[in-house]
Amino acid sequence: AGLGTSFAEDLFAVYGGFNHYEDVAGDALSEIEVSASVNVFANPTVSAFRNVDEDLYTFEGSLSESFDLSFASLDVRGSIGHTEVTTSNDRTYYSVGGGLTRQVGAGVDLSLSVDLVDSDDIEREFVFGTALAFSF
Repeated sequence: AGLGTSFAEDLFAVYGGFNHYEDVAGDALSEIEVSASVNVFANPTVSAFRNVDEDLYTFEGSLSESFDLSFASLDVRGSIGHTEVTTSNDRTYYSVGGGLTRQVGAGVDLSLSVDLVDSDDIEREFVFGTALAFSF
């Protein structure tokens, strides 16, 4: 949950929020997020996250852009970040990727994506995604 706003005729945007993740029952992560972006080509964004339980920080920079193709919408993205895993261990990571979205029916979009993810402690991995989104 968070709040965001834009100003200067939507040229700049800021966001602040609270994120709560519970991937495994009883094991949760709560963090505060702040980010700022500029609505120009590649939409540069900088973000900072603070793990409120363990006083750990993550800083990230990202770029993203969308292109309207004749047959679909193409989204490209990239990010690089640095995160504290523990108070004595940190890692740098990056990801680059893209996706295509096409309307396949009234209120139905099909999306396909691929991302390359790498960090200090894993080998490069590809993440593939597909989704059907319904609008009512």
